[in-house]
Amino acid sequence: AWSKLAEICGQLLFKGRKIFIEGRLQTRKFTGQDGQQREITEIVAENMMILDNRTRDGGAPMQGEQDELPEEVKVMTETPVEEDKPKKSTKKIEKTPEPVDDSVNVEDIPF
Repeated sequence: AWSKLAEICGQLLFKGRKIFIEGRLQTRKFTGQDGQQREITEIVAENMMILDNRTRDGGAPMQGEQDELPEEVKVMTETPVEEDKPKKSTKKIEKTPEPVDDSVNVEDIPF
């Protein structure tokens, strides 16, 4: 179900590496050793994309490391799009803090 892609994955992947696998479901029928008809559904992996740009030891890749990848492997090196976050303003807003009333009125307590 993996063909040559399995060999490539074995060379390039390690635990913790972020990847994307693309493929399809395939169902086939066969006769088991006991003579009964069986049906099996397999996931057939067709493409793999490496989503991060790390080396096995967690550091940055050495120069030219991506050039050594087989053509079948698509490496996605762009940084992910950041979610809409409020941008920090560079203007300083000077606002006088309002005085806080720390007094507690005993009649306001419900018990």
